[in-house]
Order: sequence, then C-alpha cells, then structure tokens
Amino acid sequence: MQFTSGPEYRAVATPPRTPAAPARSATARASEAGASTSPGADRTRRNVAPAAGASARRYRGGVPTPTVARVDPRLRAAAFHEVGHAVVATVLGGRIHRAVLTPDDPATAGHCSYDDLPAAHDPAITYAGPYAETYAAVGGPPTARKVRDTLLRNHQDHASLVAAGDPRPAEVPRIVATTWQAIDGLARLLYREMTISQADVDAALGLPDGERNPEAREHALAAIRAGSVPGTFEVTSPRLTDWKL
Repeated sequence: MQFTSGPEYRAVATPPRTPAAPARSATARASEAGASTSPGADRTRRNVAPAAGASARRYRGGVPTPTVARVDPRLRAAAFHEVGHAVVATVLGGRIHRAVLTPDDPATAGHCSYDDLPAAHDPAITYAGPYAETYAAVGGPPTARKVRDTLLRNHQDHASLVAAGDPRPAEVPRIVATTWQAIDGLARLLYREMTISQADVDAALGLPDGERNPEAREHALAAIRAGSVPGTFEVTSPRLTDWKL
C-alpha cells in the first residue's frame, strides 16, 4: 500500500516493486562517470553503500569541532617560570641571553640566563620564577604558602634564596601583576618555540631599543617599576631642536 496526496487521501493498491538501488551522491556518480571514460583511471577508490539499516552521515554545515592538542603541564609550568625570571630581570635593568625549555632533560625543564645586573637583584629575579609559575597555576596573585610549595619543588631556586637569607622581595608581586599580560604571551611563545630572546621580551613589554634610544628605554622601565602597565603609556624623547635658549 502507498499513500498518495490530493484533494482527499485514499489507499491505492499497488503492485509489488523491486527494492530501489541505494542512493548515490553526486560525487560518486561523477567519479564513476570519469572512471568509465578514462581507461587508465584509478578504480580502487569506490563509494561503499551503507549497510542495511545504517543511516549515512551528511554534512549540514557549520565548523567541525577542532582537535585540542594536549598541553604538557610540566612544560607549561616551566614556561611561566622561565618567563618570570626573564621579565623581572629585564624590568630591573638587566638583559637576558635567552630563556629555553628543555623537555628532554629529566633534571630541569628549562633555564634562563642573564647579565648586566648587580648581585643585589639576584634574589628578586630568582623569586620571580616560582612566583610567576604559581601565579599561572592559581589564576591570580598566590598566597605565600602556595609560592613556598612551588619553591620547595624547585631546589635550585630554593637553595639560592636560602643562601641569600630567604627573602621575599616585595617588588616581585607588583612587577608580575603589572606585566602579567606580557608574561602570559611570552609563556605561550616559549612553550611553542622552546626559546625566547631579549628581543621577544622587549617586544612584549613595548620597550624602546636600548641601543638606539637608551634614555627612552630607561624611562619606560621606570614607569613599569612604578606600576604602569606596558602598553598604557608612551615614552617620547625631546629633540634638540625643541629646546629654545
């Protein structure tokens, strides 16, 4: 029996029909047509009809769900740790050689080397690593206990701070909070590229070129140390022609 539409619905007896062949897509028909006209065409790729009772999946538009790559928590923590060292060293007036991640080293996941700083700044730069790592882990300013827990897992930093009298430099939380957007971006860059340079840190902090304009760079660093967020201020240097005697 089949139902037909019209002014009124009625049941009409119809002779039995042989089952229809499975529907084929336009792509499959075009592929088969091309194969029949090309003797040398590859005939191994065929559109297989779905099994009886199975429903074919059809694309209905939209964006496919992306595949999310797994983030290595050890390297992510190390990225924030090393960037914390690099940013605070820069803000305090030093220069880094580079910060790197070492995923194949079982002893340490990364390191940061720097110079041009008085030894008095070493505790602040050392403390900045575990502080930035903990800041990222908790999603904001961490408690002293959380930072200490991180320090105890970083034996080298902990030993350096103990040798310096176990200080908790007051400027580090302020600098990290002020530059957090730059730290977050640099940590992502370090995680992706496995290394960052002084030029990367300068770009993230919006610092002028120290060789071309050292005075402007010092003014920018002083503004950050005073609590100004990078990117919210502009440093300009007066030209000699602006001076009137």
